[in-house]
Amino acid sequence: MGQLARSLLSIILKSDPYADFPYQDYPQDLQGWGSNDQIFAQILEAIAPTIVIEVGTWKGYSAFHMSEILKKQGKDFVIICVDTWLGGIEHIDDSMEINLNQCRKYGYPQLYFQFLANMMHLGCHESIVPFPNTSAIAARFLFKQKIKADVIYIDASHEEEDIYADLRNYWKILRSGGVMFGDDWNADALGYSVICAVNRFVKEKELNLQVQGNKWVIQK
Repeated sequence: MGQLARSLLSIILKSDPYADFPYQDYPQDLQGWGSNDQIFAQILEAIAPTIVIEVGTWKGYSAFHMSEILKKQGKDFVIICVDTWLGGIEHIDDSMEINLNQCRKYGYPQLYFQFLANMMHLGCHESIVPFPNTSAIAARFLFKQKIKADVIYIDASHEEEDIYADLRNYWKILRSGGVMFGDDWNADALGYSVICAVNRFVKEKELNLQVQGNKWVIQK
């Protein structure tokens, strides 16, 4: 594990979540949507970040993809993955295609353990620090610890007010010159909430917005 990842693990979790974790009990199950789009490489190669924060990580596909890109740069880096691993409102409805009801144990979703297992199966766990908490509390903690990110990827709740709150909270811990980007710039119900929240934030901060496919990008 790199020095940066070890340092942030000691601050965020106080211990190594991967140590002695029985990852072989969980077959690799990588799942994502647009998690390996070309824009990841474009941003990471342009910024060459040392600290990346992913807000909303699910099973870790995009975190894995980003780690593979950053490994090629040959310097120490860390990706902090913020998630409750409890899903959103769309993940507790049996009528939805993707829901967490099939992976509960004693009533509690087990997605976090699948994330850990995936990272270990893929061999990228040494540069990825999970932060199991709400996005708001994680942002406050990181701000209090004076941790600044070079790149922040927003893909957590798809409710407009939640997205807007994530934009405001994580903008505070994005360094000057850093890039914030996100997913789901789509003409559907989920995408409409993203579009409204991002446009609102961009207008408020008087920022330049770029859109590439279903990804949006702003720079501080």
